[in-house]
Amino acid sequence: MKSNKDPEFDKALKRYSEAFEAFKENREVMKDDQRFLAGDQWPTEIRESREHAKRPIQTINRLPAFIDQVVGDARQNKPTIKVHPAEDGDNAIADIYNGLIRSIETESNADYAYDTAIEHTAGHGFGAWRIDSEYVSSDSFDQNLVIRRIVDPLNVIFDPAAIQPDYSDAEYVFVLDVMPRATYEAKWPKANVTAFESGTMAQGWVKGDSIQVAEYWYKKYTTATLYLLEDGSVSEDKAAAEGLGLGIVAQREVKKVKVCMHILSGAEILESKDDYDGVYLPIVGVQGKESLVDGKRTLRGITRFAKDPQRMYNYWRTLDTEAKALTPRSPVLVTLEQISGNEKDWIKALQGNIPYLPYNAVPDAPIPSRLNAGMAD
Repeated sequence: MKSNKDPEFDKALKRYSEAFEAFKENREVMKDDQRFLAGDQWPTEIRESREHAKRPIQTINRLPAFIDQVVGDARQNKPTIKVHPAEDGDNAIADIYNGLIRSIETESNADYAYDTAIEHTAGHGFGAWRIDSEYVSSDSFDQNLVIRRIVDPLNVIFDPAAIQPDYSDAEYVFVLDVMPRATYEAKWPKANVTAFESGTMAQGWVKGDSIQVAEYWYKKYTTATLYLLEDGSVSEDKAAAEGLGLGIVAQREVKKVKVCMHILSGAEILESKDDYDGVYLPIVGVQGKESLVDGKRTLRGITRFAKDPQRMYNYWRTLDTEAKALTPRSPVLVTLEQISGNEKDWIKALQGNIPYLPYNAVPDAPIPSRLNAGMAD
């Protein structure tokens, strides 16, 4: 556990603030898309005024059908990872890799991760899934790779400088999680909690009795010298090459990538991991439609431009229902003598459909008939 005076923590917090601010506008609009898709489709002031007047409010949500269609098409045409041998590659080795990847996807139920990411992307414009590892059993050091779904992708905040659609070029990514204070204190009993009285609260590190923590994945670089030897081989060990009597044809400086992870609170580094095997961040982003206006990148899904048509649909269908409900029933012109003794049957006729209406024949009185009350507009 590292204190808040550690330069790595300061750098992480600075990156978090920058990334949070860069993603903030997209995040707020996407949250509104989520609420709208879930059925919160009436403006607050209109809903409150109609509820106060006890007028009907109908939400006939048509958007899930369109989202389901996109997700259904994706399920019918599932994305797959395919390894192809290079020009001089070995087909048998490529087949082995393909088999291993299929096994990882099957054992970790990767379809759930892919489908969840696609559903979020279609709904509000951004989804994500992650690659993780787990021990094979409680008495083994062997590990399996697994593909996990991310339930709320808006808790994933990537490096704002990343431009690739899968964010493979991101230098860092934060995955936020909120836990009860009691759980936090049990997991990290020596962690600083009172130090949360800081400006980081503006970014949501503390929420009542809950505390927000963040997985902070980032790339760390080291430099090395690469040597091209006479026999065409490549080595980083100059002395070993010269010891074998191999001359150096060329050399160049290269950057080697190492992926590291910290778990952060708003006050300090709680845990660290620097033995991750891989050169890519283990979080994969899936973005929807991208718009770039005046240098500002905006992501959207199906919901964004369907809001106004959906609101209009709800409003007019509600007015139609309200008009029909308030349309008066056509009154019937009768004399009192004609319905004497049959009043109950005539009252039932106003409340439902009955097969016949008895009446008393009165000399010189016309047959009972309804007055035309007009049709509702």
